[in-house]
Amino acid sequence: MSALPIDSSPEEPTSTVGVAEAGKTLSRLLDRVEAGEQIIITRGGRPAAVLGPAPRPPFSGQAIGDRLARWFEEFGPDPDFADDIEAAIRDRP
Repeated sequence: MSALPIDSSPEEPTSTVGVAEAGKTLSRLLDRVEAGEQIIITRGGRPAAVLGPAPRPPFSGQAIGDRLARWFEEFGPDPDFADDIEAAIRDRP
């Protein structure tokens, strides 16, 4: 498969695949697309279609909650937070 200089970047490589090969290997092509790759489907050696990642839906409340949960798993809560709040309340003028 050769690369075409059409809207490609290092994060999203572009490959070309003939229509016959695309029909035989669609599942594998979709795996590549889900990984961020853009694939140009050719017919008779000419670009006919672009296969690329689907647009992501906007964030939902659940997605934001999931992202926060992952953040807390990675960084954890501040163990001194409650003490800091109590001290701020106790020591305020």
